[in-house]
Amino acid sequence: MTMSNSALYERAFTAVQEQRDSRLGAPPWVGRKIVIYGAGGFGRDLAKALLRQGASVMGFLDQKGNGQEAVPGLRVFRPDSPEAQSWREEKPVAIIGVFNFGVSFREINEALTARGFPTVLT
Repeated sequence: MTMSNSALYERAFTAVQEQRDSRLGAPPWVGRKIVIYGAGGFGRDLAKALLRQGASVMGFLDQKGNGQEAVPGLRVFRPDSPEAQSWREEKPVAIIGVFNFGVSFREINEALTARGFPTVLT
């Protein structure tokens, strides 16, 4: 029986992931809800990749958020919005999904932590 390249890649990826998990443990977002800070191209790509892996992504936080949909089913809200407040109550992992040399990851991390997000990852 021959296997497609896609199936081979998927099997190899799964095997590598299982080896990594056995050595390092599962990533910190496994089994938890996720909020992504940054709804630009990198943040959207990050959300799509996480969703393909079965992660529970709640949506995006962004200074320009106004409830618009960035990825089908995922909306973008400002960090000080009522929606962000309700997300915080669920204690999600906040992942910084920004790829911009002009942005301070430290400042984003501090702002998210100050707003009550207990785990912030880059």
